[in-house]
Amino acid sequence: MKRTNVKLVLLGLLAFSIALVINSQVPTGVSFAQQQQEVVEYSCPMHPEVKSKTGGSCPKCGMTLRQVSKPDASSAKEDSEWGGTHFPNVELITQDGKKVRFYDDLIKGKVVALELIYTTCKYNCPLETARLVQLQKLLGDRMGKDIFFYSISIDPEHDTPEVLKAYAEKYHVGPGWTFLTG
Repeated sequence: MKRTNVKLVLLGLLAFSIALVINSQVPTGVSFAQQQQEVVEYSCPMHPEVKSKTGGSCPKCGMTLRQVSKPDASSAKEDSEWGGTHFPNVELITQDGKKVRFYDDLIKGKVVALELIYTTCKYNCPLETARLVQLQKLLGDRMGKDIFFYSISIDPEHDTPEVLKAYAEKYHVGPGWTFLTG
C-alpha cells in the first residue's frame, strides 16, 4: 500500500474513533424529556473555572463550552470494556527509545494534538510540522503542562527513534512534543 493510502486509512480510523467517543457521550436509557429536566453545566476545556448553564463560547479564549460530565457517568465509563475510551492502547516508542502506551501514557486526561508523519515525506509533513512549531511557540509554557503534541510515524521501518530524534531537532521542537514510532 502506498504511504499516502496508509496515511488516509490512519486518518479515517482516527476520525472514526473520534466519532465513537462523541457518540459514547450520549447517555443510554435516558429520555429526551429527562435530559431536558436535568440541570446542565458547561465549562471551557482550557479554562475550567469558566462555567455556564447554557452552551456558547468561552469569554477568555472563544472555545466552545463543553458539557461537564457527571461523576456517576464517568465512573461507569471507566468500568467499561474500553477503560472509558475508544482509543487503542498500543505500545509505541518515543524518539528517545522509551516504550509508552498510546492511551494510558499519552492521551488519557490530556489535551493533545496528533500529527501523522513520515520523515521522508517531501510535501505535507514538513509543512504540518513547521506549523505546529509555530503553534508551540504561541502556546509557550503551556506545552508539556496543559497541552501535548504527538507526531506518530506511519513508516516505522524507516523512522527509527534515532531518525525521529534527528527530525525533531531539525525543526527545533521543544518540551511537550513527542515523536513516536511503532
